[in-house]
Amino acid sequence: MDNQNLNLPTISRFSPMKIVFILLGLVIVGEVIWAISQLTTVGLPTQTNNATVPKNVVTPVSIAQVTLSSDKTSVKVGDKITVAINVSANKETDGTDLIINFDPTLLNVDTQNEKKVPVVTGQIYPDYPVNSLDSAKGKITVSGIASAPGGVVTNGVFGTLNLMAKAPGTAKLTLEFTKGSTTDTNVIEAGVGTDILNSVSDLTINITP
Repeated sequence: MDNQNLNLPTISRFSPMKIVFILLGLVIVGEVIWAISQLTTVGLPTQTNNATVPKNVVTPVSIAQVTLSSDKTSVKVGDKITVAINVSANKETDGTDLIINFDPTLLNVDTQNEKKVPVVTGQIYPDYPVNSLDSAKGKITVSGIASAPGGVVTNGVFGTLNLMAKAPGTAKLTLEFTKGSTTDTNVIEAGVGTDILNSVSDLTINITP
């Protein structure tokens, strides 16, 4: 056996200890990759296709306006003047009350109409229970009301005034109005009972001899 070659078993290139270290290394690398992926996603909001965006709902403000207008604002003594009373509101109304003041030394109100009233009523309301004139004080009071629940659409000619210029001067027709008050000129919202009159427009007539 002196010169006999012995065939010894070859030892594997990787010992069991090395394999363990390699496996541990792979596990560690995997954990590092997982940790990095988690860090990059932290704080990002979750998006959903069905997400709803809340909307601000704005409720329209109830408003109304009363306007006095005429195609004649410069006249002579003895001339006749027709004044339109227009009421407009963005909601249905239960009624409208008007108090119109004027100078009785400058203007006469013609009541020579079918009903002998100062205001020839329009078609907005089915009933006008008040329609009176105090010629001494220069005051006209008129009211229109809705007869059915739910009110009426209020946008148009409430009525007309027929006047005559009686003396030279600056004649003003003014609507007696305080915002929020229900004892003067007002427009009442249907079903609510609130005065929604927001503004009025008066009329000035210049009278020459």
